[in-house]
Amino acid sequence: MIGVSTSLAFSGLFFGVGLLFATLLHLLRSLPQYPANLPSNVGASLSLASSFLAIVGLGFFIFGALPSIFPYRFARILSLLPALLFIVGMVNLARKHAPVGRQLWLFAALVVSTVADIILVVLVRQSIRWASQAVHTGKILLVIVGQLTVVALVLWVPQDVAGRLMSFGHGNSPFPQFLIGIATFNLFTAIAASLLTLTLLGVLIHRAFWPVTGILIYQAARYRLVHNHKAMAVLGAGCVAVAFPSLRGFIAAMLGWLIVFFAGEKPRG
Repeated sequence: MIGVSTSLAFSGLFFGVGLLFATLLHLLRSLPQYPANLPSNVGASLSLASSFLAIVGLGFFIFGALPSIFPYRFARILSLLPALLFIVGMVNLARKHAPVGRQLWLFAALVVSTVADIILVVLVRQSIRWASQAVHTGKILLVIVGQLTVVALVLWVPQDVAGRLMSFGHGNSPFPQFLIGIATFNLFTAIAASLLTLTLLGVLIHRAFWPVTGILIYQAARYRLVHNHKAMAVLGAGCVAVAFPSLRGFIAAMLGWLIVFFAGEKPRG
């Protein structure tokens, strides 16, 4: 669990920074010309950096997905490689450089995000299991609110607090960077929890609208509307008329011809 969580956290970090560089590159290319205070090769540098970060993020994502694809001990051990490399790098930085405060804050953010990942996974599994024992609308709604609250606590709240601290002149403080690190490392876990929340939301919408849609579907099956050529021709022509308003005259003429044809009369002309 620690190997998968750490690998996905690093993947989210590299994908997030790569997306930031790609966004900056897109904004620069939308300008008539690059600002004079930027070097001429800034576009190529941002493109190279974003591509490199995306490739590295994909590599970390593969490490995190290995235990799910290959449920063997070797795959689980291999998923620990990014965490071990990070720890070795942190030890080397601590030995070679005296000011390691920022690196230590980043390491602390990784530890906190790993613990948050584990807690989030456990809460999501337990809440879904609790809701599936007796499927009620109130339970599903409560689980959705709970999952969204946890996602906000591990992703939106740290980022928002860090932004407010930076706006008050604490940008050089390591604590805002610590909070941003927590939000970045929890990116993929929050996305996974949000996907499960969307699934539960689909179940909730289904339970809310199925009494009405079920009546329509059962009535359509009862009267065999699919085998009714006239009804299907009218429905199809109506859908095409809505999609292509300029063809409404032609569709109306074709619809009249189809009705006459299926009625067994010979069309004139």
